[in-house]
Amino acid sequence: MGSITVKVNDLWAVLNLMKKDGMSQVNLSILEGEDDCPASIFLEAVSKSEPECSVAYDSVDAIPDDELI
Repeated sequence: MGSITVKVNDLWAVLNLMKKDGMSQVNLSILEGEDDCPASIFLEAVSKSEPECSVAYDSVDAIPDDELI
């Protein structure tokens, strides 16, 4: 899967939390959807002060096809 569409507010909420936590970089991975789970973006971040320690954040789910604009 090359891309997914997510709600800006959902993505912003996770990114805003990362900023508040002092994170400086984030790795984004697109996870394929399964029968009972939508495709999603997995976010894992690191801070400059502790680059060896990554933190996983809540995934952001794709918008269902019937809700796309």
